[in-house]
Amino acid sequence: MTSLTNNLHTCKAQNQLCKAFSIKLSTNAQVVLIARNAGYNALFIDLEHGWQSLAEASNLCITGLSVGITPFVRVPHQCGNGFVQRVLDGGAMGVIFPHIHSAEDAKAAVRISKYPPVGCRSMAGPQPIFGMKTMPMKETIQQCNESASTVIAMIESKDAIEVVDDIAAVEGVDVLLVGSSDL
Repeated sequence: MTSLTNNLHTCKAQNQLCKAFSIKLSTNAQVVLIARNAGYNALFIDLEHGWQSLAEASNLCITGLSVGITPFVRVPHQCGNGFVQRVLDGGAMGVIFPHIHSAEDAKAAVRISKYPPVGCRSMAGPQPIFGMKTMPMKETIQQCNESASTVIAMIESKDAIEVVDDIAAVEGVDVLLVGSSDL
């Protein structure tokens, strides 16, 4: 079985800080190499406030995968399940969901990010996270649900703060990210 490395999970298991490099303006893959050489563990590719295309974000993700830096993509608020799926199918190992206001919002984020039986994400063919190799469906589901579909819920409002424990308790939510500019 192929084993995917998610640096966020590795850092957490070793009780270390996971450092993420934000990419909002550049589409040049060299910025990923700079981030790796500067000691970052992950990428935060911003499609909510950045202007990269889905293809450009995928290229950044694939570069990250090839050099051992875990790519995460922040999607635009209310972008739709199909967009989230395309981000994951394009090589992201997780999605940053902005404007999570409730446990229901968090559950919806988990549902679209995970394959059945945990979620409702539909199956793709060969994927960048596996080097475009054909993988058995059972292995794809297990590896993706465990390591390549990290759900990062952004807490950006007073109403979210009031129910943050409920959001954090949602099975499948891996990280709570404070949107400090919004708060």
